[in-house]
Formats: sequence, structure tokens, C-alpha cells
Amino acid sequence: MLSQEEKINFLRMTEFFKTVEEDHLTQFVRLMDEVRYTPNDVVLRKGEQGDAMFFIVAGTVSVLKQGIRALDLGAGDCIGEMALLDNDPRSATIVAVTPVVTLRRRRDDFDELLNSTPVMKGMYRILVQKIRTDLETYVESVRAQEQVKQDLRRAREIQEAMLPQSDLSVGSIYITGVCRPADSIGGDYYDHMVLDENRIGVFIGDAAGHGFHSGLIGAMIKSGLFTQIEVNADVLAVMSTVNRIVHRHGPDWSFFTACFIIFDLSKKTLRYSNAGH
Repeated sequence: MLSQEEKINFLRMTEFFKTVEEDHLTQFVRLMDEVRYTPNDVVLRKGEQGDAMFFIVAGTVSVLKQGIRALDLGAGDCIGEMALLDNDPRSATIVAVTPVVTLRRRRDDFDELLNSTPVMKGMYRILVQKIRTDLETYVESVRAQEQVKQDLRRAREIQEAMLPQSDLSVGSIYITGVCRPADSIGGDYYDHMVLDENRIGVFIGDAAGHGFHSGLIGAMIKSGLFTQIEVNADVLAVMSTVNRIVHRHGPDWSFFTACFIIFDLSKKTLRYSNAGH
């Protein structure tokens, strides 16, 4: 347990009390009790009526807003004071991340302190409102970022599904591949396919740049590639189709590098076309 002197020395280092006179600080500490928490303990729960404020002496807690870990707080930080000042329910849940030691001051004692200095009470109310607004803005920003990340993950999953899901082995030919884009989504694309009983096709391509636009160009190429192969799998015909897709349907700044190869097992020949930007 902390001694009264240790409590006073700790509080004097916090923003709340660094300018408070010695006798007032001693009186304030006398009514504070020490409360300890273990990891994952709920210190404050959103929606509950605030009946106390806490000063973190040691350890780390997380502030959870709408299921999002908004921020972490540690030694010297104060929690729970907002609900005491504006009489609203707790606006967030706070959970211990590590073993935590706190000093707790209950509502009645806190009100007595603020009522003794009305100007301070008014200033604190304004400050609390600003903190609440800033925190809500921060949470919305985090939620928006999480949505973007989720969209990128889904787009990446779709892009990975466009690639061959297994290796290809026909006669003496064995084809395997792996794609590791520099960004979460990119314009890298490869594929292999059996054209007929004697021929195997391999396509490798890369759209300029990174991100959604490059990935979409890759998706257009895949669609056009297999449509053309169904009609005519000749190297020249396939590459001409790829070129038309990029030229007609891609933005002016879009470019695509591609190589299409046909292995003919009966003739033991290889035909290919390589084109780039």
C-alpha cells in the first residue's frame, strides 16, 4: 500500500495538482483510497453512472469506444473525471492491460473540491466537453480507417482468388507460381491454362502502379484473356485483345506489361509474345 507521503508526491507530478497548495493537497489525499486491478479487469464500464475518478499510479489501461481501442493511458493519467464533471454516464469502457495501481476519489469528495473553487469547476466543464468531442472525432476517424483496411483486405482476397489455386502438370511440363505484390493490392497477374490436348498457355502481366486501379485493370485483363482463348488462343490474337482492353477501357495513364506463352507438347515448340510500356 502507498503511504500518504507517496500519494502526495505522486499527485504533485500530475497536471491536476502540480499547482495545488500543500494543505489542500494533503486534505485531498486523505480521502483517496488505493485500488488495484489485474489484466483484463474492467475499471470503468460505458453507460454506468460515474461515482469516482481515478489517478493511475502504475500500469496501463485501454480506453474502448464502440469496440475500438481508442487509446492507452498510463501512470500520471486521470480517468473517470468526465462523468463526474458533466453528470453524464461513462462514455467509454476502460480495461486494465497490465497490473494497475490507482488512487480513487469518490464523487462527493470531488464535488466538494470543485465547489470550493467555482471558476475551476466552470473551466473543467468546458475542458471535459472538448475532450469528449475530440474523442468522438478520433473514434470516427479510426472507424473510417478500419473500414478502408477491411475493404482492402476483401479486395486482396478477391485478387488472390483470380490467381491459379493449384499448380499445373501436363506431360513433361510442370507449372507453379507465386505472387507477392508490393502493396496490399497491385496490378500483378499470372495464369496458366490447358488450351487443348497438346497445348498449354501461360500468361504473366503487370499493370503500372499499385492500388485499386491497378487491381481493376488486372481483373479486366483476366476476363478478356479467357474470353479470347475460348474463341482463338493464338498468341497474336490474345495479345491484341489485351492491348485493346488497356487502350479502350483503361484510363489514359494506364499501362500494362504482358507476356503470353504457348507450349506445344506434340511439336515440342514454344511460341510467345512479350509487350511492355
